[in-house]
Amino acid sequence: MTNIERRTIGLDRLIHIEWLDATAGRLAAGDSPEDARKFVWELLEGVVAGKTAQSARGKTLTVLARVWLKPPGEALDVRNRVLRLIGSCSADERLALHWAMFAAAYPFFVDVAGAVGKVLSLNGEIALSQLTRRIVEVWGDRSTLRPAVQRLMRSMIQWGALSDGPKPGIYLAPPKRIVVTGSVAELLIEGFLVTAQAGLPLSQLVSHPAAFPFEIRPDLAALRRNERLRVHRQGDQTDIVERLRSQTVVPPPAATPKKQELLATSAGPKKRTNSKGRGAEVSTPARKTRKRAKQQDPSRQLTMHR
Repeated sequence: MTNIERRTIGLDRLIHIEWLDATAGRLAAGDSPEDARKFVWELLEGVVAGKTAQSARGKTLTVLARVWLKPPGEALDVRNRVLRLIGSCSADERLALHWAMFAAAYPFFVDVAGAVGKVLSLNGEIALSQLTRRIVEVWGDRSTLRPAVQRLMRSMIQWGALSDGPKPGIYLAPPKRIVVTGSVAELLIEGFLVTAQAGLPLSQLVSHPAAFPFEIRPDLAALRRNERLRVHRQGDQTDIVERLRSQTVVPPPAATPKKQELLATSAGPKKRTNSKGRGAEVSTPARKTRKRAKQQDPSRQLTMHR
């Protein structure tokens, strides 16, 4: 993820959990990203206004595309492994996987969710004005920031991760945290590591404030066996979890017809350049043997003398 992508807010649309499920479900069923995009575009017809890419409908599709259809950087690798799992997950587990993808694709999401989680852990509720001030300190007072924060809060309420408080602009913590284990917990951890771009203590990851709707319970032994993560002990009691970057193997380029012709003739006699610049065949050992045999043939020598 480039620095520009890391400073992109992007989340300026209300996103329904049903749209996320539909997008991920089409990909998990084998649709190409292009086919899934067409399906979601039609799904949003009549629900979100607009018919162009710059309309509300087009911008909503852009958010869904960044999360599921065309994630940035290393979030793509996380997406591919999430798709192999999401089809067999419960609704709560799917929410955790969507959360992991938002965390991997949008650093803004992690900062907002983290600020919400910190305040909720202290007060059990958070005011929109209080949250906005905290995010402005980190991201600057941009024209798109305030509506983006508000729409992200409305999205989280629609997902069931938050609820409305007694007064407008007040949000309450979920009544019960969702317990996530196994591969779902590992992918949620990995989503936070993608945005962090550094290793973090396991204790900090399982209690990450941005994961406030969830109780993450990873299996440490399984975490150590995870091919995408590396767990190592720092000091006596601290386990550090790092994400191993994926290494793309680039296949060798196919030989062109000219190159194939050269390869086909490479087994023939080699040439060297003589003093006059003309090419001359390099004698092979067999040719040298025949030449010496002719020179040593008595009958040939006799004919030459005659």
